[in-house]
Amino acid sequence: IAELETRALARQATRTDFARVRSLWNERTTAAQREGPADTRPPASGSAQDAVVARFGRALEALEARARAGTISRADFADLRSAWAARARRAVTSGKPADPVPDSIEARFDRALAELEAKAFARGATRADWQRVKDLLVDRARRSVQADSATPPAADDPRVTALAAELRSALEALEQASAEGRLTRAAFQDLRARSAAR
Repeated sequence: IAELETRALARQATRTDFARVRSLWNERTTAAQREGPADTRPPASGSAQDAVVARFGRALEALEARARAGTISRADFADLRSAWAARARRAVTSGKPADPVPDSIEARFDRALAELEAKAFARGATRADWQRVKDLLVDRARRSVQADSATPPAADDPRVTALAAELRSALEALEQASAEGRLTRAAFQDLRARSAAR
C-alpha cells in the first residue's frame, strides 16, 4: 500500500499496481483463515472471508477511480489503512465481516497524520497542525493497547502511558526535523508503525 500510495500521488500508478495490492489482500485474508483456530474458521465460500475480500475490492476500486481522476490524497490512503489494517484476521475468526469505521480513533489519527505530512512537506504545517495530532496520541495509544479486547484500558494504564510517551517523542522529533528542513517520509511511516495495535 505504501508503494501504491507513492506511485498514485505521483500520478504513476497503473492498473497493475492496484491489482497487486488486491491480490496481496486476498492472500492475507486466506492466510488469516488458515491460521485461525479450527473451531473458529468459517466455511471457505460464502463466508465472512468472501465478504471482506469484496468490501476491500470495492474500497480499492474507489481509490483507483480517484487516482485516475487526479483527486487522490494521502488522507484517502490513511482511511484505507485505518479501516482495513487488522480486519482480515478479525473477520475470518469472528465469522462476521467487519465494516470500516471512518470515525474511529484509528481513522481520525491516520487522517490527521496524513494531513500533517502533506502540509509539512509543503512547508505549510502550523503549530496547530502538529498539536491536532498530539491531542489524539493518548486515545490512539489506548486503542493500540486495547487491540481486539472489548474494553479500552484507562488513560493512566502504564502500557498506555508508555506508548503515548513513545508516540509523543517520535512526533516531537518529526516536528524538530521539519523545522530544520530534514524531514523524511520514512519517519512518518515509522510513527504509523509505532501506533499499530500491540
